[in-house]
Amino acid sequence: MGDGDVPELLPVGVGVEGAGRSPRPGELAPQPPIRTPDGRPARLDDLLDDGFALLACRPLTPGEDRLARAVPARILTVLPPGAACPGAENTSYAIDTTGALGSWLRGGAVLLRPDRVVLAAQHGEGESLVESAHAWAQVLAPPGPAA
Repeated sequence: MGDGDVPELLPVGVGVEGAGRSPRPGELAPQPPIRTPDGRPARLDDLLDDGFALLACRPLTPGEDRLARAVPARILTVLPPGAACPGAENTSYAIDTTGALGSWLRGGAVLLRPDRVVLAAQHGEGESLVESAHAWAQVLAPPGPAA
């Protein structure tokens, strides 16, 4: 191996092994291949800013939208393989080329920390991303003493 060669340190497929189960707080988000609205191949990190991100494979609830704006978090709607984005310039969408990201989201939504670890998740009926995030906020920043 020459000086310019990069050794393969991670097995092929690393970063998508969690795609068969629902997201859980504390887990690293997978990095399956995706496509940008204009059709370019990318990784999830390529489409997210350096801050928080809210990913969903469905329209956000009003509470989730308020949460994303309050944090603030980049909102990214994940579309299924073969779906057409509503406009090539619309950067709030990504096409899940393998279905792995949509499978991981399981019809729900996740709030990712800047390091791409799941902070809060919603992936079933009766669950709330907003309530999950609120519970974590109470742990991370409990209210101060009353004045």
